[in-house]
Formats: sequence, structure tokens, C-alpha cells
Amino acid sequence: MRTVTYTETLYQFSELDESAKDRARDDYAECGSPWGAEVNDSLKACVRWINWSEPAEILEMPYGPDADCIWTGYCADADLSDAVVDAVRGGETDREVLRQVAQETADLHAERDMESMLTDEAMAESAEANGWEYHKNGKLA
Repeated sequence: MRTVTYTETLYQFSELDESAKDRARDDYAECGSPWGAEVNDSLKACVRWINWSEPAEILEMPYGPDADCIWTGYCADADLSDAVVDAVRGGETDREVLRQVAQETADLHAERDMESMLTDEAMAESAEANGWEYHKNGKLA
């Protein structure tokens, strides 16, 4: 039997070259948005609201800054309610179309969440907060 000992340098995210940062981002993105469940909960609450509300009731919904986190406590609530209220103000009353507006808005919100968590600043902050270190190629150590 033989024991081999070696030393490897580990890096903080900010110390990686661009190629390694891209690898770290890709690996992190494969895990999905950590807020995906919250966006989905907001979408479900919005669809319930659409299904049970008449257009006139939708127009009475708090709007803009007043609509913040109205169903689940997550910020996607405001994006979804504002999009549906805007559609009704524009004359849309078909519930299926309103549900599609909500779905598209939820998808956009999730996409923006993912984009924001993959910036250099956000990646470095997450890595530091969680004690993550990386191999030179960007693979999580």
C-alpha cells in the first residue's frame, strides 16, 4: 500500500478566471433558482384569484407598490397581480388569457431571478456566505 499526499490551491469565486467563473455559474444554474418554489406558489395563488374573481373585482385589487406580496409574502405576487390588472384594464376578460398572462409573468420573474443570482457579485456573495471554494477550473471543491 502507498499513501500519496498532494496539495491543491483552492480559490474564491472572485479569484477564478472567466472560463472557470463560467463553469461555476453553469454548475450553480443547473440547481435551478432557489426561489422557484416561491414563484410557483405565487403563480398558484394568482390563478386561484383569477378563477374566483370577476374582472371588476380584479380591478379593485391593490396595484403597484400597494400590491406588494399580497398572497404569499414573496415579491412575485406583485409582478403577477400587476400584470393581470394591466390586462383587465386593457379590456381582457377571458380567464384563460389572464392565466396565460400570469404564467408568462411568472416565467419572466423566474428568469430575472436566475439572471440576478448568476452575476459575478451575487456568485461571490453566495460563495462567501456559504464557505464555497473552487478548483482552478471552477468546479466546486
